[in-house]
Amino acid sequence: MFKWFSFLISIVLVLCLAGIVRAQQTEVTWDNNEGAGDRLWDTTSNWDLDRVPAANEIAVIDSYSDDGNGPIIQTGINAVADYVETGYWSSPPSGVESVVTMTGGTLTAGGWIDIGGYQAGNYRFDLSGGQVTVTGYGEGTWEGIWVGFNTDSIGVINMSAGDVNVFGGLWLGWEANSIGDFNMTGGTYTGDYIYVGAFSKSGGAGRIDLHDGSIHCSDFSMGPLSHLNISNGVLTCDTDLTLANGWIFDSEYDTAIDNEDGVRRDAPGYSGTLPTLVAKGTVTAYDINSGDIVTDSVSYPSEVGLRALVKIDYDVTNAGMTTVSAAAVDPNLAYNPSPFDKAKRVQPGEFSLISWSAGTNAAQHHVYFGTNETAVANANTSSDEYRGPQALANTTYSPSIEYVFGNDYFWRIDEVNSAGGVQWPGSVWSFTAGDYAVVDDFDSYRNNTELYAVWEDYWTNKTGSEIYVEEDANIVRDGNSLRFDYLNTYTKSGKALGSVADADIADLDIGPDWTLSGIKALRLAFRGQAGNAVSTDDKMWVQLEDTSSNSGIVIYDGDPCDVAEEEWYDWHIDLEDFNSAGVVLTSVDKIHLGFGGYYQTGAKTGGSGTVWFDDIEVWPPYCRTELIASDFTGDCVTDSLDLAVMAADWLLSDGLVVSAPPADAPAVWYRFDEGGGGTIENDGDLGSSHDGIMPGAPNTPTWSSDVAPAIDVCDPNYSMNFDGGDYVEIPVLNLNTNTATISAWVKRAGAQPDWAGVVFCRGDNSTSGIGFGTENKQEDRTTHDLSYHWDGWWWWYASGLTIPDGQWTFTSLVVEEEQATLYMSDGTTWDSATNVDYHGPDEFDANTSIGQDPQGGRMMTGLVDDVRIYDRSLDVGEVLGLAGVSTTFYDPLQEPTNLVVRVPDPAVDPNYYPSNPDIINFGDYDVFADKWLEGPTLWP
Repeated sequence: MFKWFSFLISIVLVLCLAGIVRAQQTEVTWDNNEGAGDRLWDTTSNWDLDRVPAANEIAVIDSYSDDGNGPIIQTGINAVADYVETGYWSSPPSGVESVVTMTGGTLTAGGWIDIGGYQAGNYRFDLSGGQVTVTGYGEGTWEGIWVGFNTDSIGVINMSAGDVNVFGGLWLGWEANSIGDFNMTGGTYTGDYIYVGAFSKSGGAGRIDLHDGSIHCSDFSMGPLSHLNISNGVLTCDTDLTLANGWIFDSEYDTAIDNEDGVRRDAPGYSGTLPTLVAKGTVTAYDINSGDIVTDSVSYPSEVGLRALVKIDYDVTNAGMTTVSAAAVDPNLAYNPSPFDKAKRVQPGEFSLISWSAGTNAAQHHVYFGTNETAVANANTSSDEYRGPQALANTTYSPSIEYVFGNDYFWRIDEVNSAGGVQWPGSVWSFTAGDYAVVDDFDSYRNNTELYAVWEDYWTNKTGSEIYVEEDANIVRDGNSLRFDYLNTYTKSGKALGSVADADIADLDIGPDWTLSGIKALRLAFRGQAGNAVSTDDKMWVQLEDTSSNSGIVIYDGDPCDVAEEEWYDWHIDLEDFNSAGVVLTSVDKIHLGFGGYYQTGAKTGGSGTVWFDDIEVWPPYCRTELIASDFTGDCVTDSLDLAVMAADWLLSDGLVVSAPPADAPAVWYRFDEGGGGTIENDGDLGSSHDGIMPGAPNTPTWSSDVAPAIDVCDPNYSMNFDGGDYVEIPVLNLNTNTATISAWVKRAGAQPDWAGVVFCRGDNSTSGIGFGTENKQEDRTTHDLSYHWDGWWWWYASGLTIPDGQWTFTSLVVEEEQATLYMSDGTTWDSATNVDYHGPDEFDANTSIGQDPQGGRMMTGLVDDVRIYDRSLDVGEVLGLAGVSTTFYDPLQEPTNLVVRVPDPAVDPNYYPSNPDIINFGDYDVFADKWLEGPTLWP
């Protein structure tokens, strides 16, 4: 549910914003009643304004002839619009299906294409050639192609050829009783994410029939009223669908209400992996369940009599992708292997009993199993890999060889007829053991009821604990997490009870033997919350108990304040700590998570708080790079790769940073000194060719003598006053960089619209700039937070820097390849927020605006002064110099190759030792050389 929840919030928010945008955009409506009846998109008389839609306008396709025929796009036609809407203001005539046809040419939309939008009715898009593109504006949670959006809207895409490229999503069926179908017999579809039967709590349904062609996406999710049928096509996805990443099913949506009679009916959806959905019939091949025999001689004449199978793998057919296809095979072959063929991260429990389904005419099975693919493929009944014959009814096998983490295993089932001869030799199936064993990742629980069937809290163990399934995307580590509320005030007979959550190992997938295959460590993740009690009477701990009631407790040995930090930490525990306390690790019976005095003698009561847990796992010895100072590349070996990192940092040093404005000029610099007229002179390197231009009325800002405090008062200075409806435009910069700095002084006047821009470029390939945020309490944002976009991303980043009202405030964005930093200052003090992540180059291939984000409706109200854009990343001293902040501060050496830390001289500065600074030199190299070629160093 976490993914649906976050997307629903985004959808509601952005669609509301989109409504504001549309109110200011021109709608060009298809009428097809004034022209020659050719139905061509580029026939101007087919549109109500006697011209075709422009790239920044809405193409409304609501008015139809009696047969519902909409526009045709063919070779030579290049159709454009910001939004393409069918069923926006009105439905097609009763009993009529509205049709948009494309046989060639191009169709380019900026925001989205609706096939069945806000009005009930039947809508169709027939695509047999050409190229469809949705360019997007960086806010992909709502951009893309919608098919069957609103209540009682039925949308269909029939695609036989052509190419579709979408920034954003393909949404098939959204709200109550909506239907979205995608029938594909050829061509290619490429997009970010696909949601089939999205908002299915209200009855929306989606279906994909992939009979030929290819679909590729970054993420794929199905609601319960959804279906994927595949025959000759291929679906690929950038996420691992075999472990349910991306295949999101929500318990709230698992049952639908029929709006006609109000009866609740079970929907076919289920939380689970792709193989689970195949087994349930949500994903089929050749229109029948995987494993059934093809009988449809009309649709599949060459497959009649063969067995239909859904074929899936992750990171095999295509590197880093899930690949889904269909196959029709001899019905006498064994099929339906479990683990499924080429499965990754198979757990010990799955390994302990593998299974298959028998071929149609089999009387007996010959089983082959081993760790060498060639040996299994060539094995016969005399080979070591032969595991013996099994009766027809026995379609399971318990491997007699050891489960080893990370190993590949291969197996084959030959079906034998009643005469006793091998008639149908099977192909070799394979799977890979996991690198670790999962105790509980909490992803399988669809609700608290399912959680409480495994884990106990206050209501059973009577301690100060309450637990819940956490699905909030802004909190969870991945999938679901466990929320643990602790209240360490409970006592019994005068003894503090602490707070405990318990689970029996028998109720978890992990078995009782925690020494299997060299298991040595318990690893789990936790996340705290600000304000949590962290006293000595509120310590966090884990307890194991064996079948003989021997128990051992390990108390968290990290910083106690970690549980008050709102970020995820890994907790590493050597299982020997439990063994030395008397726990027999071959017969682990219970696991307890706890807080407080339960473990203490004479314990005292404590406080309360909330902590989240996730990914409880047991591991063989593994790499912990934080324990190896000389390993800079994270492979637990000190080698030439690490030496290259040290060489890149050679002679870097710490020091004192003095604020000083940059010595070089920016690309563009607008002082607003003119005090009148419609041109703002550029004092930057690009010169007068990039003077700022005021648009004509009613979008013309006014001059003001109220200037920013850092401006030289001896100059005849002015600032620019924006009233929420005007802006200044800068000619195209063409920077094409991911090292840049944007700065401006801002004095906001009252409440700002969501996403109001200060300095912003939005165009064909550019969506970058700084401005105000939007209120989203879930992500700790407010409308007046300093916000930024870069290359279409990071609009959701919450800086926590709130721009005050009625006060001159310096704002700046500094972009580097691996991070972006926002600065805010009043000219004396300063604050910053850094978003550490990759930032790709942005083209700045459109006009840049001051006073607005050109998306529309995102215009600021207030004063702006001293706007600068540099085509490089300023350092912090230069940024503070622009802000007029006079300060000197210590800048420590933070590179990982700094292996010898010098002692600071408190007489000079408590942090700085100028006569012996931190510097990466031969002292560090000596420490590094002592570890040369040492490793891999594994823990514990």
